[in-house]
Order: sequence, then structure tokens, then C-alpha cells
Amino acid sequence: MPATQVIIIGGGIVGAACAHELTQRGHRVTIIDRGIIGHGCSYGNAGWIVPSHSLPLPQPGVLAKAGKFMLDPESPFYIKPRLSWELLGWLASFARHANEAHLYRGGRALVELAQASLEYYTNFAAAGGAATGFCQRGMIHLCATERMLEEVVKEAKLLAGFGVPARVLDRDELYAIEPALRPGLVGAVHFTAEAHAEPLKMVQAFVKSAADRGATICERTELIDFDRRDNRIEAVLTTRGRLRADHFVLAAGSWSSPLGKRLGIHLPIQPAKGYAVFMEQPDPMPTYPAMLDEHKIGVTPRDGSLKLAGTLELAGMDESITKRRVDAIIRGAQKFYYIPAEPKILEIWRGLRPCTPDGLPAIGPAPASRAANLILASGHAMLGLTLAPGTAMLVADMIEHKSPWMDMTPFSPARF
Repeated sequence: MPATQVIIIGGGIVGAACAHELTQRGHRVTIIDRGIIGHGCSYGNAGWIVPSHSLPLPQPGVLAKAGKFMLDPESPFYIKPRLSWELLGWLASFARHANEAHLYRGGRALVELAQASLEYYTNFAAAGGAATGFCQRGMIHLCATERMLEEVVKEAKLLAGFGVPARVLDRDELYAIEPALRPGLVGAVHFTAEAHAEPLKMVQAFVKSAADRGATICERTELIDFDRRDNRIEAVLTTRGRLRADHFVLAAGSWSSPLGKRLGIHLPIQPAKGYAVFMEQPDPMPTYPAMLDEHKIGVTPRDGSLKLAGTLELAGMDESITKRRVDAIIRGAQKFYYIPAEPKILEIWRGLRPCTPDGLPAIGPAPASRAANLILASGHAMLGLTLAPGTAMLVADMIEHKSPWMDMTPFSPARF
């Protein structure tokens, strides 16, 4: 196919992966971002590339758990009370999707997308992307109670049916591979094929690769409006001028929904605030990335520091920091690791993860009557890093009018 000009709206991991893939295929690309490339959700996330974590957020029983969490102001899940018809509609749709049938269909699609992305990252690192901190040693789900271990084992069996390998560790096996843990845990599940990386470095590596092939990078460039003729976008109007293209990709995370409204496109994305705490490495230092399942806290060892990530807070576009929620993340991790009572905090981050009510991203063409040359690639929730390369391959196939490499029906924006 002849090379085309593509504008990607959003410079997070999804937009960066799209730029990398499209320039590899010979297309001319411009990325625009309202801030600094990679400094949104792609900066502070846990850094996991995890097919094992790729199940939709709405699941059987999740509403009962959410109700209990709501009574605790320091819980891993919180909805900020506010009058919002959009939020109420989103929650009603979320409730409708919290069933076994959706878990199975949606989980299978997400895992397939995640596994393709994991292979993509592996090849990218082998070809010279090692500076991204890519490491594939798996991750462990740590359990302090037998009940939680039973839940994680049940989930692992479901994921095994989708091709995700795992092994159950008893207490002795767990402490043999991860001696940094405090005593008292009952066991764990080790998902053996998972990987992790430095998310900002991965974004920067993809963007550099695209720039080396001629991509234009426009940071601190805010989209003001779309210039349309008939049912096509001719250009975007930005704070740095009018930019034309043949195709447009909307990959702006939580900002995709309000941008879509300007085109009359309904994209039900709720921003879910999450936190990350970067701290000086404890002694001993954990070896494996881990999920602390009782507290829903992610732990990622880094070069010289430790990252704790957690909470899902539906609070609109509120980016304020609630100290008690940050403190709850630290206290939760201290129950599992030898973290000092007053650890040295290097940085506290928060960001807005874009969540759809069915837990699946919106990947596909916008309604032809609104914007026939626009492709949506948003709503990846906490799985942006995990799903980005697979998303990029689908986006590139659509631009080139090729049959997609996987069934895209579960991700179709038309489902909304």
C-alpha cells in the first residue's frame, strides 16, 4: 500500500507503539500530545506486560466486593460521590457485564491481544531495545490467606485455558524463590511467562524508533478542534497550528472521550485514578514483580528503587493526591516485605487510567458518518503497556485495509 500521512493523537504507550509500527511499515507519522511524551499513565504504571492480568474488570462477584471496599476510605476501590449521569450509565453497564459469559469471551480476547504484545516486546528487546529494562522472569501473586490463594488458583485455571502458564507455589517454594518476603504468607501463584519493563523508557524507545524513520513529534500541543469536510477529518486544529493527514488515530487515554464528543462520537470512558510510590530499595530487595492480592497492590523491583502501584478511584478528571490512600499502599506493602516504617520516598505519582464499562478497549474505526478516516485506540484501563503493540498492529492493518490478525469484534467501538 502507498505510504500515507497519519496523525496520532496521544503520546502514551499506545500512541507510541502505533507510531513505531506505522513507520516500520513506511507510513509518515505525526504524534501530538498535550504534555510531554510518555508522562501520563505511561510514566507511573506498574510496568507489567502480563497476559495473566488480562481479564475484564467487570467479573462475577466484583460488585459485592466493591460494596465492601466503598465502606473503607483507604480501600483499593473508591467512587467519589458526585451527580453524573455519565457515571451512573457507566456503572449500570459495568453491572450488566459482570457475568461469567463476558468474563470468558472478554478474557480470551484480551489474553490473545496481550500474548501478541508480549511476543512483540520480546522481539523488540532482542533487536536492541534492551535499554527499556525489559525482563521476562514472570510475576507472582502473593496470598496471605488460604481463601485468597483459592481465588487466585481458580483464576489461574481459567487463564490456563487461554494458554497462560502458571504454577502454584506452597509456602516453602515461595520463600525459596523470594526470600525478601516477611513470614506468614500461605503461598502464591507464579505466572512464569510474564514480563516487566520501564514504561517511560519503552515509550521513549518506540518514539525514537519512529522519529529515526522520519516521524514528527509534537509535545505540548493541545488539540483545539477537528476540521471536517463531509464525513472525513481533513486536519486537526492545535495550539501549534493546523495539521493535515490522510488518517487519524485517537489514542488519548482518558481524554479520548471528550475529544470524541467534538465529533459526535460516544466513547464511554471513565478516568480511574491510580497511584504509584517510588521508594528507595528496601533490604532485602524483592526479586519478582508481585501482586499483593488481598490489597490489590502491585510491586515492581527497579534498578535502585522499588515501585508500589495501586487503587482504582473513579473521581472524574480529578488529579489531586489523597495522602491517606498513598499511605494505605505503603502500609499494605509493609505487611509483605521488609519495608522500613518510614521509607525514603523518591516520588509519588498519580494518573488517570481510561476505563470502559465492559473492561475492553475500544479499537476500531469511528462511525463512518462522523469521521470515516478516524481509528479509535483507547480505553485500555490498567493494561496500556500490556496491550499496546497488539493494538498498534491492528491499527496499522486497518489503515492498510488488511484483514486484522485477530478477531476485533470484542473491541469494536460500535458496541457502544
